[in-house]
Amino acid sequence: MTALPRSRPVVAALLLAAATTGVVHARATDCGREERVARATAARIEREWPLRPDDAVTAWVRRVGRRLADGAPDSPYPWSFTVVRDRSANAFAIGGGVVYVHDGTIVAARNEAEVAAVLAHEMGHELAGHFCDVTGWPGLLGDLFATGPSDGRGIGSMRQTIDPAREHAADRLSLPILAAAGYDPRAALDIARRSGRDRRSDDLLALLRDVPRGGALDLDRPAFDAARRQVRGEQSR
Repeated sequence: MTALPRSRPVVAALLLAAATTGVVHARATDCGREERVARATAARIEREWPLRPDDAVTAWVRRVGRRLADGAPDSPYPWSFTVVRDRSANAFAIGGGVVYVHDGTIVAARNEAEVAAVLAHEMGHELAGHFCDVTGWPGLLGDLFATGPSDGRGIGSMRQTIDPAREHAADRLSLPILAAAGYDPRAALDIARRSGRDRRSDDLLALLRDVPRGGALDLDRPAFDAARRQVRGEQSR
């Protein structure tokens, strides 16, 4: 495990101050209906989606999530990280502190920091308050899902949609979370470039101009390799 430089908390605090300028600010207050709708959405996901049990892969993802949460701004909800058994490189949040990541993200990632970047981005949606406004989405939360026809991705009866403005806001908040946890924030740009989403890559490149270089790509390489090896083995059967 790599020790964090003593200056990193100060750098991360400065980054967070810059990240929250011009976006919905990081918050520590409940949004009323958010938690109730998030619970209903989670129950629906559990009925319809193939979720990974509490195995070694899930334990590793949750360790990475806890590391991120330890350096993140206060959230009104405890963070929860669940792995979806799906080959696509994808992740999403549903509000109430609940984050999901697909098996395919672990396979697509080249290091631990890239997985952390994906999780931190979803945490950014929560911290930006994107799940406070649920009026525009029938039965579901925020900017990530809508019921019925959609040009996005999903499993079962849910579909994922992308709102560029909210994606940008989540990215701005995710970079200082990565830095505070000891990861290199540029891992977010690395995995975004391989996703083929050029606009988001350009936005991240601009955001990273003000982020000092530093941080690790792997804080526990053996654990990352073991998790990816397990998922790859399962997918090859």
